[in-house]
Amino acid sequence: MISQAAQVGLATVVIDHHVADAHLPQAAAIINPNRLDTPVDIRQSCGQLAAVGVAFLFLVGLNRALRQKNFYENGRNEPDLRQWLDIVALGTICDVVPLTGLNRAFVSQGLKIMAQQGNAGLQALMRVVALDQTPNAYHAGYILGPRINAGGRIGTSDLGVKLLSTNNPIEAQEIAEQLHRLNQERQELEQKAFEEALWLKIRKFCNQQIYCWYLPLLGIKGLSALLRVVLRNIFTGRFLLSISKIRLRKGLEGQSRGWI
Repeated sequence: MISQAAQVGLATVVIDHHVADAHLPQAAAIINPNRLDTPVDIRQSCGQLAAVGVAFLFLVGLNRALRQKNFYENGRNEPDLRQWLDIVALGTICDVVPLTGLNRAFVSQGLKIMAQQGNAGLQALMRVVALDQTPNAYHAGYILGPRINAGGRIGTSDLGVKLLSTNNPIEAQEIAEQLHRLNQERQELEQKAFEEALWLKIRKFCNQQIYCWYLPLLGIKGLSALLRVVLRNIFTGRFLLSISKIRLRKGLEGQSRGWI
């Protein structure tokens, strides 16, 4: 898709944080601290950033470049990027990256911004879940994050973006309530997957039956817990695990987007 955009003269900027291949796409710019040609000091300081952290630093650099070119003269207002640190903190925590260095700074300062409830969407979601205390990393990772992600797991993928970007409190409330309901449905499906995993402890695993769970609805934490339930039995001798019966299909995207 990027190469096709280049063929028609459309400049593309790629912002990523995954370890890049040696062959990079034909983009106008590829902003990724984990490019193979990235200086060692940059990889050491920024290599553990979540995608939201890389995107935020890109905006910081872009804002600085515009300021140097006098873009904000003639009545243009320069944005205060700190107002979006609550979203940076949320994404950093939910991406389960090490909370050290820049990540720790983003989370520390972002939670302070989140406590001010300046984001209409986060404010509505906190109201829906009855979060009446100062938000911390637990609230972001286990209360708010799963609900924002629920739309992409089993509903409409853009609900989370709409929630975080709207300035309309009525719309924010409606989306927050919808995401809360979707998260409850996701929890029910996740529980069903756990029950099937527990059933594997009773049934013999070599009965030619392959259990499939749609990984996006589980998320990183749910998948980790599920695998602990199943794989724990590999070493107890209760049943034999045939590796051929666990099939990871090609085309997994990001964390756990695929089938097992």
